[in-house]
Amino acid sequence: MDTTLDLRMDRRHLLASAGTALAATVTATDAQAAHPRADTLYAHGAVWNRDLPGLTGRLKLSFDFRVNLESGTGGGSASDPVHPEGNLHFDITRTERERVPQGERFRLWGVVTDAAMPEIVGLPVQIAAETRGQATAVVIRIGDQVFMGAGLVVIAIIAILIGLLVPALQ
Repeated sequence: MDTTLDLRMDRRHLLASAGTALAATVTATDAQAAHPRADTLYAHGAVWNRDLPGLTGRLKLSFDFRVNLESGTGGGSASDPVHPEGNLHFDITRTERERVPQGERFRLWGVVTDAAMPEIVGLPVQIAAETRGQATAVVIRIGDQVFMGAGLVVIAIIAILIGLLVPALQ
């Protein structure tokens, strides 16, 4: 299976086209470079794996999660509007952050806490996200099922983000 990702639209272009409020988060990412002690990781994207059998092979999961980088904990959700039986919530209990050439790598571990399919509650969740330039590749493992895709990862210092949004709204 070819796992190469073609991510031609960079985050700046995507956010700029989405509107002023979202474009401010890009500025927060730029500000984070000047203040490397960011405290929160936000992510949004989509993952899938057409090679999986049955329903799981038809899922295209949109995911969102938030992690406090100091404590390494947080939570998130994954959902598919066409197949809501695949929807779930998860807690993140541990996070590792590593600088790599031209980006960062995040590894997160957690557990499914609530799901439309009760039999997956309690399954382990592992997330790997790696930024390279303006692209972010994401892999999510739920139990023994692996989904791959792309996402937007924003690292923000909340005070800077709020400080940038207030003038933008005025």
